[in-house]
Amino acid sequence: MRNISFSLTIAQFKDRSKDVTRRLGWGNLKPGQDLMGCEKCQGLKPGEQIIRLGEIIVMSARIERLDALLQDPGYGLSECHREGFPNLTPAEFVAMFCKHNKCEPSQLITRIAFCHAPVN
Repeated sequence: MRNISFSLTIAQFKDRSKDVTRRLGWGNLKPGQDLMGCEKCQGLKPGEQIIRLGEIIVMSARIERLDALLQDPGYGLSECHREGFPNLTPAEFVAMFCKHNKCEPSQLITRIAFCHAPVN
């Protein structure tokens, strides 16, 4: 199972208020794929281990421009909430995403909608 990092949204992942994430790459995902949400997947120091947060199931994955959040205010606000940032405006979210991912607002990203797998 492929790992996916939620280092900026650990609390939102754990409290299940997040059901959408945006990524550079990841364009080959298909609905129904299982992923393992983790605190951090890359850049681990010697001796550090991956901390698993829980399994998720991809509901949809599509390519869109990041600045699509700015074009439709209703969509942008809804997506900020689904991303786990209800207190950010779409412009603030896009700026944060660009800062952390070193990209421009016109960047093509993969929007991944997911659900949390049932806990056994």
